[in-house]
Amino acid sequence: MTESENAAHTTTAAHDLKTDADIEAEEILIAQHKAAALAKNTQKTYGTGWRNWSKWASDNGHTDLPADPEHLQAWLITMVRQKMKPTTIGTYLAAVGR
Repeated sequence: MTESENAAHTTTAAHDLKTDADIEAEEILIAQHKAAALAKNTQKTYGTGWRNWSKWASDNGHTDLPADPEHLQAWLITMVRQKMKPTTIGTYLAAVGR
């Protein structure tokens, strides 16, 4: 590699390094785009699903985050016993998974 090629490669490599602040800013931007991509009704349903999960977790002595797989399974069983529609259950689970 010539000296000028080496200098260009080093400059490019240094330019590709990201700080923690850069990474955090990118993650925030991605989250904002994901939220904006959801239809308003989906956002509303996700909010309802999250509140349902959070209340269930609190009522049963659990924290909502991190969501323990065994607690999610118990919540799922509760929703099935309440005869919630499978599509609603799926959407609620998706809300917690976001």
